[in-house]
Amino acid sequence: MVPHLRPTPLRRVRFGHAEIAVPECEHRAAAVTVRAALWMVQHWGIVSVAAVAERARALAPGFGADALVVSRVLSAAPSTRWLDGPDRRWFSLTAPASQLEVTVRKVLAVATSVRIEDLRDGLIKAVPAVADAPYSVLEQFLRQIVRCTIEGAIVWPDGQSSIGEALLSPAEAGLVAILREAGGALEPSALRRRALAASLPEATARRLLKVSPLFLPAPGGLIRLIGAGTPRLDAFWAPSSWQPCAPS
Repeated sequence: MVPHLRPTPLRRVRFGHAEIAVPECEHRAAAVTVRAALWMVQHWGIVSVAAVAERARALAPGFGADALVVSRVLSAAPSTRWLDGPDRRWFSLTAPASQLEVTVRKVLAVATSVRIEDLRDGLIKAVPAVADAPYSVLEQFLRQIVRCTIEGAIVWPDGQSSIGEALLSPAEAGLVAILREAGGALEPSALRRRALAASLPEATARRLLKVSPLFLPAPGGLIRLIGAGTPRLDAFWAPSSWQPCAPS
């Protein structure tokens, strides 16, 4: 006679605006996993399963929040978007909006199109954790979370996106205007002089040049506006050495 198997008791865990069912024995581990995942996505945008498991263990040692539990919890959440296909090691969430998503939108408010290499360099200034993510993972973040269109190595917002320069701080907007007036690039000293003439404090200008994704180094020691010199969407561009991955 086959013994009767009792169903595994389940409990519910709140994950953003949804609830997911988890085995009762994993409830505490799942709860701390959700807490870690939401915090990390909000601050970093692109997160690995291993990093969530590590943070969850640090938040609540002994709760058993290992990579398998993290994967199960994330797979059950409707807001999860896997960024590396079937490997399921990198992910993001559709909500809440992350600092990385806001930063991408800020760049696209200034540059209607941008090379993905430049975009990545700019993003790393504002969100250093981006440096840990493979290019293919960043591309999927741009496609799935920010809803960008990518052709070759060029990124731009899709036709449904509404991105305004209201995302820029007044000081950033001032530096952007100066660089645009100069044709897209200036020597750092000349940029700072023009910023002072526009009543932008030198300390503020120096800080923005260091941390803002909108300003990148250029050959000859210049500072250039991100997207300056990027081909227009309706123009032909030469193939890049960087190869995009297939959409997931």
